[in-house]
Amino acid sequence: MEYGDDEDDDDDETEDDDEDDLDLKATKLLFNSIGKYLGQEENIERFCLPLFTKAESDYALQHVIESFKKRPSMAQIYASYVAKFLRSPSVLDALLALLVDIELSDWQKMWILAALSQAEKHKDASVKIALDILQDASRHETLRAVAAIFVGRFGDHSRRHTLLGVYTASSSYMQSAIYFSLRKWPKAERLTAKNNWGSHGDLNRLLTQAMNKK
Repeated sequence: MEYGDDEDDDDDETEDDDEDDLDLKATKLLFNSIGKYLGQEENIERFCLPLFTKAESDYALQHVIESFKKRPSMAQIYASYVAKFLRSPSVLDALLALLVDIELSDWQKMWILAALSQAEKHKDASVKIALDILQDASRHETLRAVAAIFVGRFGDHSRRHTLLGVYTASSSYMQSAIYFSLRKWPKAERLTAKNNWGSHGDLNRLLTQAMNKK
């Protein structure tokens, strides 16, 4: 290595950081103009929020949480953004409140649950909300499937036991979602479920093959 290489690398990193700062400042300026361009709000959000997500900037956090009800079509992008800030108790509480809000559609709640699933752990109160969604037959099956995976991943033994009862009364699609959730179960429970459910339908058999390869 020649002398001066480290200094060159440091200069390159500094330039990259400066460019990132400029990009973030420009994104904030554009986002601040959202009220000036009526009818273009979603376009501005679709451009800015992925950049805020990449930078892990909470600049638009309050705006996004308050906008979930107003813009259902933005649910996926909103959820992807707020998932970066799940360590904040206030963000977690806000998302859980949205899950039980009757004004939100199943589509929106599905993406909120998917975002919440990126946390490392959850209290039982969160699991109870997901279990209530799972057991509500009026909900869309896709939302219920995401809820089943959430309960299976974050629930304790009693919640997993409840899933056993739900499994027998569910469609094959729902059964596969519950079966998929057992990846995070204790070994003894996981083996029992694999023995009981592993050959139930094509999707379960594929999941079993994938699990056996690990």
